[in-house]
Amino acid sequence: HDFPLGDKDPARYYDRTKLPARVRNDRGIFRLNIRKDGYLYLPRNAGPIVGYEIIDGYEVLKLDRYIKFYMNALPALKFDLLNVKYRLDVDLARKSMEIVENKNRLPRAFLVREARSVGFDEALREIKSGDFDYRSVALVESLGVARKTYSDSGTVEVLEKWDQGDVFEVSVPDSAFLVISEVWYPEWKVLLDGEETRFYPVDLTLMGVEIPPGRHRVELRFYPGSFYMGLKLTLLTLVLSVLLLLVSLRRERRRGS
Repeated sequence: HDFPLGDKDPARYYDRTKLPARVRNDRGIFRLNIRKDGYLYLPRNAGPIVGYEIIDGYEVLKLDRYIKFYMNALPALKFDLLNVKYRLDVDLARKSMEIVENKNRLPRAFLVREARSVGFDEALREIKSGDFDYRSVALVESLGVARKTYSDSGTVEVLEKWDQGDVFEVSVPDSAFLVISEVWYPEWKVLLDGEETRFYPVDLTLMGVEIPPGRHRVELRFYPGSFYMGLKLTLLTLVLSVLLLLVSLRRERRRGS
C-alpha cells in the first residue's frame, strides 16, 4: 500500500497559521488552551506538530495527578498555574470562538511566601474549591512540618527550555520556595548548583523545591530510571547473545577441522 492512507493533507490539517498572529509572533515561554465546551480551536494533540505546549489533549498513559487537576481545578486557577498565556473563549450564542490573552497567568517558575503541608486528598479538595491564594501559597505534600514561611522577593529567570527539562537562575536574599510549572513525576531530577536536591509535589500536579539564600542554578532533568535500566539489560542481552554465537561458531569450526 501507498502511505499515508488518510485523505487529509497534514500540512493543512495541522496548520499553525490558524492561530492569531499575536500568538505566532510571541517568542515567550507559555502554554495554550485550545478546548472549551466541546469546541476545539486546533485538532487534538496538535501541540508538538505546530510547535506549542498545549494543556488539552489525550494520551494512552495518563498521569493521575494531572488529570485530577485538569478536571477539577477552577478555570482561572488552572490557567494561571499552568502558565497559560492564551486561552480559548467561546460565545455559545453566536457559536463563535476566539483566542484571548490570560493576563493573570503565573510564569513558568515563581516564588511563594508560604508552603502548607497537605496530603493528596486535601490538595485535591483545595484545588476544587480554589479557597487559597495560589499565587502566594503552595500546597506541598510530604513537607515534614505543618507550615513554613519564605521570602518571595527575588528573581527567577528561565535560562534554557526543552522537552527533557528546564534550567533556571534564581536569586533570592533569604530562603525561598520555588514552584515550577511542570507536571510532578518521581523520575524527574532537580539539581541545585549541580547537586541533586529534593523536590516536592505542589498544588496536586506541579513541582516545588526549597532554595537557600543567594544566586543559584536550578536544573530540571527528566531521567526515567526504568527506561535506562531496560536499555542496559537489552544491551547486556545483546552482548551475551553475540558472545554465545561466537563461541558456538568456534566450536563448529573445531569439529569441522
